[in-house]
Amino acid sequence: MFEWVVLAGADFLLFWPTFITDGIGLVIVAGIWFMQKKAKNKREAALEEASI
Repeated sequence: MFEWVVLAGADFLLFWPTFITDGIGLVIVAGIWFMQKKAKNKREAALEEASI
């Protein structure tokens, strides 16, 4: 739910036609993407460790 709300705000910023809001929106989207990638890697490492 947290990610959905943050990405909704980023979406609003990306639609606003200025470089500053576009930059902030892109940084937010990239931050959420990296958070999700980190969580996925952590889950995969835990599954790999459990299967050994």
